[in-house]
Amino acid sequence: MMKLLMENWRQYLNEQNSKLGVKNQYVDVDSNSQLGSDVEDDVVQMVKTTYRNIGKGGFPSLETVSGLKNSMTNYYLMDIDEDPEPDVGMLYYDAGDNKKASAVVHDGSQEAKKMAPATMKNLLSKPGYWVEVSDAPAHILINKMGMKPITDPELVKYIVNFGGKRDTELEWLGDTDTNKIGGSGWYKRKHRNDIIIKTIIGNINRDMFPKVN
Repeated sequence: MMKLLMENWRQYLNEQNSKLGVKNQYVDVDSNSQLGSDVEDDVVQMVKTTYRNIGKGGFPSLETVSGLKNSMTNYYLMDIDEDPEPDVGMLYYDAGDNKKASAVVHDGSQEAKKMAPATMKNLLSKPGYWVEVSDAPAHILINKMGMKPITDPELVKYIVNFGGKRDTELEWLGDTDTNKIGGSGWYKRKHRNDIIIKTIIGNINRDMFPKVN
């Protein structure tokens, strides 16, 4: 009995020492909530840590609090260590009928880095969630985590182009994968002044988007 009381007390103390209010569980944080304000600086720091050596130099649109809140409605986070800050998570935009994830983040610790792939799979397995990926994230999700790309070209065009609200000049490639990652569902599209090759991973289907041709 005493042992159980002590374990419960330790758990209570751990939860009090977390900005998320709980350890080792995912918390979906609304960016406009008080909790969102409490962790936004931590999220920005995780973005900087995760992306500082990737691509052309970080993830500038998410490296300020204002940029973060303008781009993301939710932070899907977990606190896995003894300090109170969140350590790993995924950031997404909730558009109602679908939720586009854009960035997986971690605090740089080995434990958080190891949790990052599972965090992606956990969120992207939920109905309505999806992400555009290429390179290492695509390889991890397809070949390590066993997730399947979306292979419906009309559905992909619809959500990437925000239901016709923008034109990304998307060209369907299907099985053609210049990155040698495998899988299907590849396409190339315009992104600012570049042409990028991507695929979509997530739990979406035509039933969620009745306007798809």
